[in-house]
Amino acid sequence: FLGVAPEEYPLLYFLLLTNIDRIVFSPDVAPGVGRITIDEYRHMSSAGLSAAAARLVKRARARGWSVTTIDQDIQSFVGIGGSGGRDEIENNVMILQNNNQILFGKTSSAALPEVTRLFPDLRQEHLDFMVQARPGEFVVYTPEHIETIYVPLTPREQEHLL
Repeated sequence: FLGVAPEEYPLLYFLLLTNIDRIVFSPDVAPGVGRITIDEYRHMSSAGLSAAAARLVKRARARGWSVTTIDQDIQSFVGIGGSGGRDEIENNVMILQNNNQILFGKTSSAALPEVTRLFPDLRQEHLDFMVQARPGEFVVYTPEHIETIYVPLTPREQEHLL
């Protein structure tokens, strides 16, 4: 969005979501052949576009596409701290629950009650790991499996993050 005024971002996000939805359901595209990744989801959530994003995720998953949404802060999805109304939070939670996998990095203690409500399979050891996670450490959650991992940082990442 280089050169675009921030107040115009919601319109651009909406146009992106609408066009991706059109591509997913194009007769020229076979079911199950694509992957959608939405990075920095908080920008969409804060722009009030959770309903459009939720619709895209639901339709894409029904078509067999893989969907990943990314944000460093779980609060972008669960609305802790007053971000978003009830419908916004319900849409965001539906999006979370329709991801193929979720990587939890450092998570605030305040977010844990909502995280455990949404993902009751997480054990105390996972929650402790999430609260104490350093850069590169994640709890990987799928409906079938939960694992803790470390992704080695590049020298540049180490310089800036540690």
